[in-house]
Amino acid sequence: MDERDQLFRILFEQSDDANLLLDDRGYFFDCNAATLKLLCATAKEQVLNCQPAELSPEFQPDGQRSADKAGQMIAAALREGSQRFEWMHRRLNGTELWVEVLLTAIPWQNRLILHTTWRDMTERRQLKEALASRIIALTRPLDDQESVEFEDLFDLEEIQNLQDLFAQATGVASIITRVDGVPITRPSNFCELCENLIRNTAQGVKNCYHSDAIIGRHNPHGPVIQPCLSGGLWDAGASITVGGKHIANWLIGQVRDQTQDEERMREYARKIGIDEQCFMEAFHEVPTMPKAQFEKVAWALFALAKQLSTLAYQNVQQARFITERQHHEQRIERLAYYDPLTDLPNRTLLAQRAELALALAARSGTELAVLFLDLDRFKEINDSLGHPEGDELLIQVARRLRESVREVDTVSRLGGDEFVLLLPAVGFTGALSVADKLLAIFRQPFIVAGHRLHTAFSVGIALYPNDGGSFDELLKNADTALYQAKRNGRNTRVFYAQEMNVASMARLLLEAQLRHALEAGQLHAYYQPKLRLADGKLMGAEALIRWHHPERGLIPPHQFIPVAEASDLIVFLGEWMIKEVCLQMAIWRDAGLLPLTIAVNLESRHFRERGLVTYIEGLLGIYGLPPEALELELTESTLIETSTQTMDTLQGLKRLGVGLAIDDFGTGYSSLSYLKRLPVTALKIDQSFVRDMVDNADDRTLAKTIVVMGHSLGLQVVAEGVETEQQRRILLEQGCDLAQGYLFSRPLSAEGFTEWLSRSF
Repeated sequence: MDERDQLFRILFEQSDDANLLLDDRGYFFDCNAATLKLLCATAKEQVLNCQPAELSPEFQPDGQRSADKAGQMIAAALREGSQRFEWMHRRLNGTELWVEVLLTAIPWQNRLILHTTWRDMTERRQLKEALASRIIALTRPLDDQESVEFEDLFDLEEIQNLQDLFAQATGVASIITRVDGVPITRPSNFCELCENLIRNTAQGVKNCYHSDAIIGRHNPHGPVIQPCLSGGLWDAGASITVGGKHIANWLIGQVRDQTQDEERMREYARKIGIDEQCFMEAFHEVPTMPKAQFEKVAWALFALAKQLSTLAYQNVQQARFITERQHHEQRIERLAYYDPLTDLPNRTLLAQRAELALALAARSGTELAVLFLDLDRFKEINDSLGHPEGDELLIQVARRLRESVREVDTVSRLGGDEFVLLLPAVGFTGALSVADKLLAIFRQPFIVAGHRLHTAFSVGIALYPNDGGSFDELLKNADTALYQAKRNGRNTRVFYAQEMNVASMARLLLEAQLRHALEAGQLHAYYQPKLRLADGKLMGAEALIRWHHPERGLIPPHQFIPVAEASDLIVFLGEWMIKEVCLQMAIWRDAGLLPLTIAVNLESRHFRERGLVTYIEGLLGIYGLPPEALELELTESTLIETSTQTMDTLQGLKRLGVGLAIDDFGTGYSSLSYLKRLPVTALKIDQSFVRDMVDNADDRTLAKTIVVMGHSLGLQVVAEGVETEQQRRILLEQGCDLAQGYLFSRPLSAEGFTEWLSRSF
């Protein structure tokens, strides 16, 4: 051992502070005698090969797990060179102690280790906690029944010294009591008569308390001066207040002058049960003082009590300032790591815990799961019930998630309706079990503002190490799996697979290209004619969007519409489509073509937008179109999930005169009673019933039922996907009103539709 190592060893072993060495895996491998004494250990073996969390309570006072926080501090010290912080350890006898920890990274045998110093700060923490509790007491509302006490505001020993000095300097007895006369301080300069005779009887003590309460009553104009209840001694008192609230009495007295009546004193002795002779001997020993002089002392007392009242108020104000500053600092620190709405860890704290969990998983060779959860239909709930109710739902969701996982797991809110679960030591089977458990638990409704809300999660799952070696990679891949879960119909879970990345990149590219297509004029409206079955007359058309990509050619709607629905693009597409159709109808009308009704498909999100009615009304006015020229098609699911805003929009469109048709009718869950309440004007039989109706009796029956149901409600019925003459004849026999499909025409561009119209009619 060289001289430098020998010096380090001496300093290490002989230090009064606990010294330990921590290896790069987070285990203690050496300590000094002061460490054993601090932890109440008898041998180094009780400390070595332990991690800091094993010598600590499970949670630190700030709520963080000791294992998590220790890992963060160790990682920071290795990264930055040192860390200083306060820590609660647990001795081997079970008691807890506060230490100040200094971690210093030092090179050792070609690697970094941590030299650890613990300094016992238990006494300092106790003083700090005592001060904190005093500050808390000082900041309670002064009109509270449990308001501040005198001893919360002042150091009683200092007040006792002040009281003693005042009594000695003026020759009077003195005491400070509560407002009811019960003593706070020890008596100063009390005479034999009061201390050992009167206050030694139950009635005498009671009378003294009563007298002190009366004489110490609050009087802002000066001291209260009057004889005590015995009638033979002078007493005076001044109140001590804080913020105008009376909290204590400072009393002086136990002096007499020649005006006191001795017979009255004898009577008082008999009344409280004291021997008259002893009482009078003690009375004659009470010092005499002229009343005028006593009044001067009383006014000096009043001035001193007033100064104490001012000091008390300053103490309260200072304490409140300190408390508010501490609360502000705590709020800032809390906001840095926790979601303010749900109090769940935020992304920052989640990333820190994930870093530690991944390091432990790598060291132990275990797996780890990241579950990315998205709340289905949350935007609809938020829009229909309001943001306060939406926030309450998120709080309840967070609570239910916390209650559904282990203590070692982390539940985090990333923002909006997105949550992430970090599950240490969990592989495929465990993650599948947790996901299925959550899906089952969330089938139970939430009660928010008197509403029973049914919601569910879509879950994407990524596993370490197969799906990524870092937290960012795992989170990205779990998000990719989440998107696939949504595409699979929501309320389900999907594990990440590598081929999803290719699809994810393609989806992002397609979304970017679609945004460009909106601006570059690559989107076009195509029109499929709708004919009246009874006489073959053209009644209108359904407008369908088409994308002509300059390089890829015609991109089918089923490829880009889901991408638009997963983003805000679907709203822009809908607005563009309505405007394009209105413009084309105006062109046709100016050209003298037949007045037609053109139908436009809108996604449910459009009907939750408050400005839809105003937007359509404005377009109809700009292009000089009657409201009946436009029909909007919506799905059954839109109606079933009808919110207050959606219903208001539908009613507004009805008042405007715009037609409303239920698209793909028969594939949802609409009931007759429900349809009666909705302002729809038409039903469209889904093409799946039309396709096989020639050979399938059930499909024919279903189509007939829809026709009868629609007519019973006064609605027009339209059949989609009519491709054969046999289908047309069956629908005609069933009384269906209109039909569209390849039998009549494929969807056509505006120019193609005009040509078709001139040829056919």
